[in-house]
Amino acid sequence: MMRTLKALAKALPGFALAFGSLLTPLRAQPSPAPDEIRTRNLWNTAFSDQRPAAPKPPKVAAALGDSFVGITLWRMRLSKASDPVKFRGLVHDQDPAGQADWTPERAILDAPIRGNEMVRLSIESARKGYLYVIDRDIYPGGKFSQPRLIFPTTRLRGGDNRVEPGFLIEIPSAQDKPPAFRVEKTRPDQTGVMLTIIVAPTPIPDLAVTSDAAKLTEQQVTDWERRWGSNVQRLDQSDPGKVYTTAEAAAARIGEGALRTGDPVPSTLFHCQANRTEPMLVKVPLKLGATTP
Repeated sequence: MMRTLKALAKALPGFALAFGSLLTPLRAQPSPAPDEIRTRNLWNTAFSDQRPAAPKPPKVAAALGDSFVGITLWRMRLSKASDPVKFRGLVHDQDPAGQADWTPERAILDAPIRGNEMVRLSIESARKGYLYVIDRDIYPGGKFSQPRLIFPTTRLRGGDNRVEPGFLIEIPSAQDKPPAFRVEKTRPDQTGVMLTIIVAPTPIPDLAVTSDAAKLTEQQVTDWERRWGSNVQRLDQSDPGKVYTTAEAAAARIGEGALRTGDPVPSTLFHCQANRTEPMLVKVPLKLGATTP
């Protein structure tokens, strides 16, 4: 592992947080143009119509298909009495009991994450498949650390990496101890971390599930990105600060209820030009900012 995230040390020792840039991103604007808003609404409809018990998909959903991957970055903050979902177990330095209730709220993928912040990632696919998450630290000059397969591992969800519409995969999950990770750079000059996220229709033979993050070669990842990562578009919606809902919490727990058509859609949607026999691949960066005192 890369030792980027202290709080995930027990579940994924040395895990390095962050996300990288996308192939052909459509950047979110502070004040989206009307056409962008309409497009985002069409994407939301096409994505959510793949969830269970949805009504008959409208024409726009049929046109766009189900080749979507949705991602939400959550920042953890101290809970308020009115928050619908709280997590206990993260140590708060000012909490004399050493325990505090924390609530996830949505964050913008492109906003720098400060060192010592506590964050979580959730991923949802609009088609069934198998999820793989590959991590590389980003250094000046566009250089990367060695890629590692950080999900699946047997330490997270018992190695179960199956995905389907309406169900969330969270890294780390609410059942992990703690249910978030603290951001920490592996080197002073580290600028971010690149995640390569793959949803494959069948398990990828070259990627065995082990207890810890498995080392990959740069050539493997480069080849997958070339074969499966072309013609990807990204759209963001402006919902920072929106609080984690009870429906999202249930959809992230194995065996509980799925998200439905009217439930929240991931903050960032990636639309891939991949048919049902091909994996969907997106590259997602998080920038690392200064460390908070």
